[in-house]
Amino acid sequence: MPRFLCSCLFLTLVLGLAGCTNGAAEEAAAQREEDPIFALLGEIDTDVLRQAFARLPGYAFTRRTCTVQRNDEGNVVATEVRAVRYLPRETERAYEILAHEQTGAFAVGLLGGAEEDADASLDAAGLADDIIPEDPPYLIKRNREAYHYSLRSDTLIEGRATQVIDITARPGEGGKQAIRTARLYVDRQTNTLVALYLERKEDTLFFGEDSRFFIQIQRDDGVWLPARTRADTRLDLPLAPPRHLRTEATYEDFAEVG
Repeated sequence: MPRFLCSCLFLTLVLGLAGCTNGAAEEAAAQREEDPIFALLGEIDTDVLRQAFARLPGYAFTRRTCTVQRNDEGNVVATEVRAVRYLPRETERAYEILAHEQTGAFAVGLLGGAEEDADASLDAAGLADDIIPEDPPYLIKRNREAYHYSLRSDTLIEGRATQVIDITARPGEGGKQAIRTARLYVDRQTNTLVALYLERKEDTLFFGEDSRFFIQIQRDDGVWLPARTRADTRLDLPLAPPRHLRTEATYEDFAEVG
């Protein structure tokens, strides 16, 4: 066979394969675009969860926390259990420490003493804003190729049927995302986000962070308010041993003020 014919046949074969590959990729992208899970993601109301924490300054409430610090070997070096009643006022928030027990010594900068208790309403609202930014990367359309989306079996939260959506970063492009895993708990009747679990990992020249967060809301007299939060964080700092801190908090005994 003449050489130029062979070249033409080879070129035709290559172009044909490239066309099939591109077509398959476009078809796969179109299928993902039409996946019902993306329609569900577009209907989720995330504002309710954020607003539940924003309401805290208008309420008196009790927050119970348990904080544990571990060393690099996983051994517990300090624990604190605390119950605080927060009372809103016109110019500042007052609080009453109902119970406090501590063993061991926390690393400087990780946890203040009971006499330096921060405003729990601001702490919780800040945590909610960090966990639920207005445009989380896993819900941005252009980032869909970086994550894998799947539906888990339904569960019950506050006695209501709740859909569970798992979102995990894919190898490669997904590894560039700080949020590696997200689990969304969506009220089946109202499409309200009622709980969220996140895994976040970030490495920079100055520190490394490996964190897991959980946040959940509850109904109190028909109003959505915080139920519980959990933050489990490991920090790798220059010239210092790794620090591992886990804090769980529950919110209860709400009384609206005003």
